[in-house]
Amino acid sequence: MAQKPITYEDVLALFAETDKKIAANATYIQKLTEESAKAEARREAERKKEEARREAERKKMEAERKKMEAAAAASKKDLDKALKRLARQVGEITDNLGRFAEEQIYPRVLDFFYDRGVMLRECYQRVVIKDEHGHFLMEIDLLLTNGEIAVVVEVKHKLKQKDVEEHLERMDKIINYPIGVTRGVSLSSAVAGMIVTEEVANFAMKKGLYVIKPKGNSVEIINAPDFKPKTWKVKS
Repeated sequence: MAQKPITYEDVLALFAETDKKIAANATYIQKLTEESAKAEARREAERKKEEARREAERKKMEAERKKMEAAAAASKKDLDKALKRLARQVGEITDNLGRFAEEQIYPRVLDFFYDRGVMLRECYQRVVIKDEHGHFLMEIDLLLTNGEIAVVVEVKHKLKQKDVEEHLERMDKIINYPIGVTRGVSLSSAVAGMIVTEEVANFAMKKGLYVIKPKGNSVEIINAPDFKPKTWKVKS
């Protein structure tokens, strides 16, 4: 049976159908672009808002410092009291910055490890560990677990080598004080920060720790795909 020849009208119909599909795709792409731009604008607005808040706090601290320096000539005792008050304020601001960094990482931290093939299901925030007498020993910023393995995450706004060293000491203590979700599991560890220099990141990775830091417009684990973390075995 002879095939029906393609007419000029058939060709026009094909072109019309193709134009419809192209137009539909273009509309969809435009919509995605607009939504992405809006999301990026929101993130940028939040970042600027946080920077403005921190700058206001910094200026407030600077004003307090100048006020205290002026009072030093009148009374050293008053100056000592003011310095202690400033130290508390600095500690509070430092803690707030650390909490801010923690809240940026907490919602997605399980996904970070899932992308690495580490299937962790639960994330506990600010876990307190006490000794056998009920005395405070330490606080874990983030504890991730699936019942068989766990990852202890220390979060700082600006991560320093000293923070990494102190976290390694903390890990050596944790294994001797098991709690419910860490009892008998294999532990690995991570450090995270909104500001992490290459030198500090390399130091942490050489010590066998995962490193979580900003990369581009996101936050992610920066270790190489074949990275093998150091592990600790917790007492049963």
